[in-house]
Amino acid sequence: MSGFAALPASTRGALWMTVSAFLYACTYATVRHLSASFNTFEIVFFRSILGVLFMLPWLMHAGLGVLRTKRIGLYSVRVGLNYVGMVCLMYGIAKLSLQDVTALMFTVPLFTVIFVAVLLGEKVGSARWGPLVVGFAGALVIIRPGFIELSIAAIAVMVTSASYSLVNTATKSLTETEAPNTIVFYGFVMMAVVGVGPAVYAWDMP
Repeated sequence: MSGFAALPASTRGALWMTVSAFLYACTYATVRHLSASFNTFEIVFFRSILGVLFMLPWLMHAGLGVLRTKRIGLYSVRVGLNYVGMVCLMYGIAKLSLQDVTALMFTVPLFTVIFVAVLLGEKVGSARWGPLVVGFAGALVIIRPGFIELSIAAIAVMVTSASYSLVNTATKSLTETEAPNTIVFYGFVMMAVVGVGPAVYAWDMP
């Protein structure tokens, strides 16, 4: 770990994002499997509840004091966007092929950089804009009409792309004052609260 900590921050960030991408790919495959037996709202709810349970050992060790925050408003906006995006994504995964979902989600980092620049005032140099333009052109080639049908499911995934970009922007702002584990825990708890109503309404007993 000391060797990892000695790496430049940008390198460590890239490695963490690579691990995150791998785990999200596993999540997509799992959701695809579960969608044959459970509705979208229930999958989102259980994901949040299990997230809270997995993080309870951390909370017991760290103490409730780590949850003190003065930014509950931004947490709420973040969770609202995250919930809408997650429901749309789970629906899209259930209705589209995983390849198509992945292609549509290519636009998340592109929108994120734009939102961070506009909303947070972060400078984006030419070294970033060049690859972003190329990446966006590639995404347009992939999602061109005729390759992926513009169905409700495809539109839902594009809504996810936009909302997740704003979630990333909110997360970027929160990391200035909040610990990563605190941000994740609040996300799971508030998502469970928001999602319990729709899940109960569309409930299928596991």
